[in-house]
Amino acid sequence: MWVEPKELGPLTPKPVYQDLVCSKCWQANHDEVFKRGFKAAGEFKSKRDLIQTTDGFLCLSEKVRELLIRHRVGGFKIKPIGMDGWYVVNVTKRVNAVLVYKAAEECRLCRRAKQFCGGYEFERQISLPKNPRTVFTVVHERQGPHQGRDVFVTGDIVEILQTAGIKGCRFNKMYSSEEENEMKRRRRGGKEWWPPGACIDL
Repeated sequence: MWVEPKELGPLTPKPVYQDLVCSKCWQANHDEVFKRGFKAAGEFKSKRDLIQTTDGFLCLSEKVRELLIRHRVGGFKIKPIGMDGWYVVNVTKRVNAVLVYKAAEECRLCRRAKQFCGGYEFERQISLPKNPRTVFTVVHERQGPHQGRDVFVTGDIVEILQTAGIKGCRFNKMYSSEEENEMKRRRRGGKEWWPPGACIDL
């Protein structure tokens, strides 16, 4: 979305996205940017297969795209970034959830929150999708400069990516009620405890 400055200084949006970016807080609606497309994104390369860009977009390689199609993974759309074999993800499966984001003051121009903090840890906080092999997010957008949506996947997708040797992503587990209660019980006893598989690095 942004023009890389030749010298130290503020970023400026590329002309194709300029009307989508608030001139005061530099925020943009990621859905609208996705609709506009990424033909003007320029060169895009990475040694990893999944990355989160500094402007809040999840991107995946051709290898991951083919893998997700082969396993009929749903809940998302993609658009190519130029001609480099990379794609931007737009998560279309959006579920109801408790609002855990805490907002700072609003931008006076676009009325979007300048920053959100907080995140989801427990299954009870969101309505989990019923279908397997699903990429999903919550209805609440994480606002703030260069912020995107939180992205969730069902456990079978993690297994698919692991088996295929995909690199470049960390998955944090959503804890069940039983796991949450056990965490609280142990913490009351002065011990930190995390369930097995709480964090998986690819």
